[in-house]
This record gives sequence, structure tokens and C-alpha cells, in this order.
Amino acid sequence: QLQAELARRVAALETAAAGGASFRAEQAAVSEFIAAEIVPHALAEEDAIYHTGAQAATFAPLVAGMLMEHEALVGLAGQLANAGTGISAISYATAFRALFEVHVRKENEILLPGLVESGVNPGALLADMHTAFAGRRAAAAATAGTGSVAAGSDEPETADKPGEIVVDT
Repeated sequence: QLQAELARRVAALETAAAGGASFRAEQAAVSEFIAAEIVPHALAEEDAIYHTGAQAATFAPLVAGMLMEHEALVGLAGQLANAGTGISAISYATAFRALFEVHVRKENEILLPGLVESGVNPGALLADMHTAFAGRRAAAAATAGTGSVAAGSDEPETADKPGEIVVDT
């Protein structure tokens, strides 16, 4: 869900900027979506899922790398928000989208299944994620319009298979 909406907004930015039209509204739409939806979701993941993963020696290096990806995503979001040309806005938005897509796959295909296989209760993990998300979204709403990139997000989704969780970051 987050990936599809991000893709739609990035495509609109590309169309506007490539066509020579003003791209500022589309640039703002991508930046605001990232700040209001993706960043708080990522912070809630850190609070719940990554905290759990970092406690297991097997997953600590993976979690450390995923935290680095979060830092890179926040950096790209800041560069996108401050981009002065259409080409630079497209570049930062496209880079953000590419890294985000790989990050989501890593989380859903490696980290979450590994945690479940190691005995982590998926229901408890989701409950922790929901709690963390609620707090992060409230914080995002409180900082909306301040220009902060670290702002709310979609709730995590569960997969169709029992015992499997998929977090749409």
C-alpha cells in the first residue's frame, strides 16, 4: 500500500518535472507523504520489530544494516524536500523509491520470517508494532507542517497465511 502510493506520487513528480511544468506541488506531495506516512512507519518498526531482532545475535547484523537504510531514506527525503530543480527532485525521489522497495523486500522476505521461525510470536510483534505506530503517528500529526521529515504512517498489515506477518513499509 505504501509502495503503490509512493510510486504514484513519484510518477506524478516525474511527469510534471519532465514536461517542463512546475513540479513544486508534486515535489511537496511526495515529501509530505514520506514525512506523514513512511517515516513514522519506519520509526515504529525500529521501536518494535528491529528492537526484537537486534536482541538475537543471528539478526543483529541485518537489523543494523536496515537501520542504516532508514538513515539513508531519511537523508534522501530531506534532499528531496530541499531539491531546487526538477531533475534533482526526480533523482532524489527515484533513489528513495528504489531503496524503499528493496528495504521492504528485505524486511518481509528475510527479517520477519526469520523472527517468526526463531520463535517470536507474530501476534505480539504486531501488537507492539501497532502500539509504536500509534505513538509515532500522533507525533507526526503534532509536527505536521513544521518541515520535519521525521513525521505518521499506515498501519501494518498481516499476510494471508497464519503465523506470517507482512509489514508494508
